[in-house]
Amino acid sequence: MIKFKQWLIKEYNFTNPQNLKQDPNYLYHGTNDQNLYDIAQSGFLNVFEPSYGTDQETWPDGETEERSYWTQNPATTHLFIPYGKPVIIRTKYIPSKFHKERFTNDFYTTQPVPTEQLEVLVNNNWMPVNQIN
Repeated sequence: MIKFKQWLIKEYNFTNPQNLKQDPNYLYHGTNDQNLYDIAQSGFLNVFEPSYGTDQETWPDGETEERSYWTQNPATTHLFIPYGKPVIIRTKYIPSKFHKERFTNDFYTTQPVPTEQLEVLVNNNWMPVNQIN
C-alpha cells in the first residue's frame, strides 16, 4: 500500500519557477514537495525562527521573531528551496500583512498563512493548496 505522502509526490508535476513571469499582485515562496505536503496537512504555511534550516541566529535585519520569507520575483525562489523537488507557492500581496525586509528587499510575514490563501504551481497552472489534501 502506497502512503499518501508518496502518492502526492508522484501524482503532481510541480512546475519549476525559472521561466515564470511575476504578477505584481502576488508574492512567491519557494519550498519542496515534502514541505508542501506538511503545509497542506497543517492548514497553513508556518513561520520559523532564523535558525530553522540555517546556521544564522538572526534575520538579515538583525531581528529574531518567527517569519516566513516571500519574494516578488518567482525566479529567485530557487535560492531558498531546501533539498528535494522544488515547489513554488504564491499568495496575494496584502501590504498590511507583509513587511519589506530592509536589507534584502524580500518580504516577510510574522503570521502563518492559511492554505486557503495559498496556490501551488502544478503543470504550469496555479492550484489551491487546500485542494491537495
